[in-house]
Amino acid sequence: MSYLCLCCRCTGHRAAQCPKRPFLDDADNADAKASTPTQIADEDTMRSLAQSSGNTLCESCTRFDIATWLAEDAEDELVFDNEGTNLEGWENRQVNKKRWLNLGTVRSLLLVTSCPLCRLIFRAFPTQIDAESWDSNRFLRPVKSYNWQAMALPVESSHLASQYAVYVSVESPEENLTNVARNFGDAKDTMLSSAERMFGLSQVAAGERPGLALKERPPVCDLGVVADWLSTCESEHGDKCHVPWSSKLLRCSMIDIETRTIVPCPPQCRYAVLSYVWGPMCPNLNGLATGMLPYTIEDAITVTRALGFKYLWVDALCINQRVYSSPEKMEQLGMMDLIYSCAAVVITGLDGDCADSGLAGVSDRSAREHHGREMIQGLEVFMTFPVLQKELERSPWFSRAWTLQEMLLGCRRLLFTKNQTIWFCGPGYRTESVSQVDPARIYDRFEAPYDLDVARLRQFYTENPEQRGRYADEQYRGLIEMYTRRRMSNDVDSLNACLGMLSFLEEAVMPGGFVWGLPLKDFPQSLRWYHDNGSEPRRRPGFPSWSFTGWEGTAKWTDSLCMLSEPRFGRLVDTRLDLTVNYVKVDDTVVTLDGYLLQLDIRKEPFDHAYNPNGNVLLGQLQDGHAKHKLTLEPGIFDFLLVERLQFRYGPGRPIRHWLYLIQLQRDPGGNGIFTRRITRWSTQGQEFAQTGLLRLYIEPGVESVEEYTGLFNKRQLVQIA
Repeated sequence: MSYLCLCCRCTGHRAAQCPKRPFLDDADNADAKASTPTQIADEDTMRSLAQSSGNTLCESCTRFDIATWLAEDAEDELVFDNEGTNLEGWENRQVNKKRWLNLGTVRSLLLVTSCPLCRLIFRAFPTQIDAESWDSNRFLRPVKSYNWQAMALPVESSHLASQYAVYVSVESPEENLTNVARNFGDAKDTMLSSAERMFGLSQVAAGERPGLALKERPPVCDLGVVADWLSTCESEHGDKCHVPWSSKLLRCSMIDIETRTIVPCPPQCRYAVLSYVWGPMCPNLNGLATGMLPYTIEDAITVTRALGFKYLWVDALCINQRVYSSPEKMEQLGMMDLIYSCAAVVITGLDGDCADSGLAGVSDRSAREHHGREMIQGLEVFMTFPVLQKELERSPWFSRAWTLQEMLLGCRRLLFTKNQTIWFCGPGYRTESVSQVDPARIYDRFEAPYDLDVARLRQFYTENPEQRGRYADEQYRGLIEMYTRRRMSNDVDSLNACLGMLSFLEEAVMPGGFVWGLPLKDFPQSLRWYHDNGSEPRRRPGFPSWSFTGWEGTAKWTDSLCMLSEPRFGRLVDTRLDLTVNYVKVDDTVVTLDGYLLQLDIRKEPFDHAYNPNGNVLLGQLQDGHAKHKLTLEPGIFDFLLVERLQFRYGPGRPIRHWLYLIQLQRDPGGNGIFTRRITRWSTQGQEFAQTGLLRLYIEPGVESVEEYTGLFNKRQLVQIA
């Protein structure tokens, strides 16, 4: 009898005999030495096993009466009340737990190659097994089909729950409890984190529960079905998935896919755009006429034609790439918000690592993973593919800086992955492997991950400044953090790759615009960004030190930039913005600011204490960037720019306290009076850290009125930073 190994994912031995398992005991190792894996158990192997080994349930699986169990319903585990709590869902989860089927421990589990249920369990099993889970029990867990996508049934549609299919995951109670603890209070994240893959009855076998049942995904994408998705969105979603056409697009070029030529954008043009990873290759314009474009672009032309469009926009062909910083190119980069948001659809190559990878499933040259399928006692069962969030996070496309704005700005996205084709728009979601039978229209209430709510942002532009400012602040900080977390091949693109995103924010909610990526007119305190990792910040040549574009690394802000009404900190009262820096102008990379330039003496006593260099009054303690403690700074006298000072009380009637945000500066060695942002370095437990000079100064009680402190703010002055 042959087995499937959960440790090395091979056939030929069981997990307890795996020679690659480092934590086996002596008895296990004795068996392992005699065991040699025969082949890698991928989906091709699983299919061949079904053909060669048979489809008879093994002795262990026969005891489950699995056909009857699969046909039973499950309770909804995401049931939110008016206050957003999931109490009923948690109660339903306990009911579902009574139906969990115990498979035994990982050590004892025998998965037989000839058993269809064993093969399904093998596919659904976590691919990483650690020592702690070696002796934990695993269970088959029933899950409502829509819960798997972290979706909840609308209250008014609760009577339709029984019409939805049930999927099955493989889980352990310990790992499930860890997920609950890790995502405490967020049931949706708990569900998304619970299982990578599941299996369930096919649409045909699901019987009275066809809602979102699994169906076979063909080897090649049926673009006719995709065209139906587009048609449904256009006819039913209205302005939720539509941005009015802009005459500014007339400055752009398009690919006419019928003549295979580059043409000026026609008025009211309906077009598709391509979002992909370039890689090292740049297509030749002659390839349009000769039909020798990179595979990804050729596949995009095929998709564009199938969707009924005549025009396609591809950055590598529609923007002149011969001169890197030509006025034409910079204008086009600044219009990326219009190009992507006004497009009828954004065609996305999610898994390709270069322009020649092709769009998976469009042609035979871009093959997709096989779809897991088994027959159990006459019932057809399919595997699920990973949810959208997992597909995105693991793709080469998602890691690239350029592609962020392309995903966020598009109203309709069509993703080609190695597993399947996925559609998601404002309120809609579709995949090839899930039935379109959806009685409560749950998939038309889809909440896309990492989405920029285009309609909501535009709505805020016409509403009161306070609400607009708060939402602008929230969106901006989140987008920049996502953007700077991604990889970039060329330093010169540090600003270019987010220009479209910034242009959209400027038009929607930040009328002051941006200076090297920072909204200095609307939020001058945006200067107080910091890096949240402990690696050495790397300077990007040609960019200013005061902007996140001048450094490699994830940029974040400790707190909100918007102080218009609500207190920033729940435990504080009477919070208000007391002093801030003001933007004056920028000349190339040198920004001129109107504010307070402070000199502070940092002393180790033993923490980082700040003093006025002309006195011995302790002003307060300094904390650097994301550091968890206050002992990371180099002692000495340094220059600081005050970015923001807050006044607050710890409670009603308590004394007023001050909290300062400072940027540590260093003078330019040329003696021209210009500063740059200083890198601070420290070490702890033998590990070296660095930070780009953002500090918080907590003023000691009673110091607010002392001359050695108040004297620091006697006069504002112009400060220049490069």
